Amino acid sequence: MGAHIIVGFEHGNPLDSIIRGQLALNYHSLRDLSTLYDVDGSAVNEAQDTMCERLYNDVLDRTGDYRWKNKIRKTAEAEKELVDAGRDPPFHDDGITINQFEEAAAMGTIDRLLPTKSRRKGAFHKAPKQDKPTEGASTSTDSQIHLPAAKAAVKIGFALQENVKPDASLELDGLAADPNQTLGRVMDEGISQYHKMLNFRSKAYRLINWHYANLEYANATNVEKLSLAGWDQDTGNEFEGEHAQVVGGYQQLPRGLWRYPKKLDVRTNKVVAKIQYGTSTSEHGKARITCEDGEVFEADKVVLSAPLGVLKRQSIAFDPPLPEWKQGAISRLGFGLLNKLILVFDEPFWDIERDMFGLLHGCSPGTDGSRQEHYRAGRGKFYLFWNCIETSGLPVLIALMAGDAAHEAERASDRDLIEECMGHLRRVFKDNKVPDPLEAIVTRWKSDPFAGGSYSFVAAGSEPQDYDLMAKPIDNLFFAGEATCGTHPATVHGAYISGLRAAAEVVDSLIGPVEVADPIVSSTTMSQGLRRQTTEEIAVLPQKRKGDEVLPTGTFTRPAKETPSGAQQAYDTALWDYIYSIIGFAPAKPAKSGINPFLLYQKDHWAEVKEQCDKQKQATSKSKNPETAKATRDEIRIALGAMWRDASDDAKRPYVDETKRNKEENEKAIKDWEDLAREWDRRTWEVKDEWEKNVGGFEGWKAEWERNGKKIKSMLF
Repeated sequence: MGAHIIVGFEHGNPLDSIIRGQLALNYHSLRDLSTLYDVDGSAVNEAQDTMCERLYNDVLDRTGDYRWKNKIRKTAEAEKELVDAGRDPPFHDDGITINQFEEAAAMGTIDRLLPTKSRRKGAFHKAPKQDKPTEGASTSTDSQIHLPAAKAAVKIGFALQENVKPDASLELDGLAADPNQTLGRVMDEGISQYHKMLNFRSKAYRLINWHYANLEYANATNVEKLSLAGWDQDTGNEFEGEHAQVVGGYQQLPRGLWRYPKKLDVRTNKVVAKIQYGTSTSEHGKARITCEDGEVFEADKVVLSAPLGVLKRQSIAFDPPLPEWKQGAISRLGFGLLNKLILVFDEPFWDIERDMFGLLHGCSPGTDGSRQEHYRAGRGKFYLFWNCIETSGLPVLIALMAGDAAHEAERASDRDLIEECMGHLRRVFKDNKVPDPLEAIVTRWKSDPFAGGSYSFVAAGSEPQDYDLMAKPIDNLFFAGEATCGTHPATVHGAYISGLRAAAEVVDSLIGPVEVADPIVSSTTMSQGLRRQTTEEIAVLPQKRKGDEVLPTGTFTRPAKETPSGAQQAYDTALWDYIYSIIGFAPAKPAKSGINPFLLYQKDHWAEVKEQCDKQKQATSKSKNPETAKATRDEIRIALGAMWRDASDDAKRPYVDETKRNKEENEKAIKDWEDLAREWDRRTWEVKDEWEKNVGGFEGWKAEWERNGKKIKSMLF
């Protein structure tokens, strides 16, 4: 209901090593959104979709001239990763060439060198390609902002009005001159001027405003509130790769961080009322955190990760009050809102192979749909649906409410929202029977006293350094959270990165900065010249055996050694051979028995339910050979889930009881294994002492080893 999407694992996302590495969580890579449905439930024509998307992108790209001018470095720089890898740039690369840079430098216009396109925020939408595109419509996705607006529109596929000159362009400079101007006002003006050139119809308005809603989803606010100059100040820092959802839910990430490598001391149901910080606040120089129930915690350092919405509400008192520069950043930055409607059904009526689909919305009641502002209020309402059957195992749709619609959801009743949403779904899937949901949940994040909204955005009136000011510590009070991470705001990975940064600041404040030697590697003079070894002089040694890797934490306590010499490797190998010959190998960690009653139930009933689902599939199949139709694993899982939900307590009890027994047996087996492993580890030390006594230590063993021609087997006792 909160964070949902991983926006790419590649190129440095720290969640990659946690989710795909340490926790080894399953995830589902998302396919691009390909289908939009109009207000009457019909699928949008692909060519119209592409044309309107490109016109929207053209207007958005033209606002790039008014961004804060800190995006492009003042030097011509190659793509280091491509150079290091010896790879050519992709053919669609829209970076700046050296020739462009040199010409701009000569003219003094380097600051106007901006990439012709930036990574789009929001759900990835790409209209499906046609076999034969509409005549006159370009299928290229390259930006046309180097052309006058009229020529760009023609190249996209639109036809100009008779009185419009081919070199006509958009006049936005005057409106954009206001230092506190919003992205929405300038974009609306751009769309309005394009409408006068092209006179496009209401359907084009609906398509364009779907992309507005997608941008409002990414920024958690109406574009009318976004800073024109800084709304995308994090551009260029995005990670790459397919967007993904964690199977079983994103909550597994914070739970993993809490539980491993050992459980953290987390106090729940503790509402912070006051934070006294600064070394002069107490006689011991410690910070004091007072909770609403009266309990007080003292700490040398405090890291505050409360959402920006909580700070804006001033629900936490600070003693002394936060300085003006900190309060200014809190006030200037925006904290937006995205709400969701989660719908759970008995069975899917949509295409489960698609991860998402979108809905267009008409103009507001009482308007004729001829102006951009006529679509503002409703464009974000259920504009996008996530199909979550792959990640939840149940037929679940999540409808997004962005922009003004997110705020309307705070006031509307659950019943009204569900009825309106189901009306849209029944218009789209009119050929299928669309049932009422079994369960529905509406989020209202702004009403949540511990959130106050969803995530931060750069509001009109914000300043370039506001995210840095949010992150800046005050004495022994440190700050973390997505709103303190200017390079990756409004993301889970941004919040995590901010935590790493705050932790480093705390360590530096305790022990000082880590000094790095200069140079890092000192030059050394070898006392003896290098001597080339002949093949005959190099002993061929067997692979060194290591201690068993499955021992529980805290058993293998031997200090780490430097890289051993050839003799040391042979000595270690012989030692471990001797240890294994006396006490055997380390005890293996026992496998766990099932502790999920549903999985045990599923195992017992899988064949039965599969047969039933196959028969249902064959009965409804329209193929020439219906007897070959087979139910998918998802369909079988869904049927099993329904059976489990409807099963009586008596039917479930054997599986619940079995999981309880399995859990107890698992815990006992692990405890027994840990005891055996500790005893095995203790015995290795005894056998090691016996070995060293028999061979006269390393030096005695080495002398005998060399006399035997460096053969290990002759040294076993």
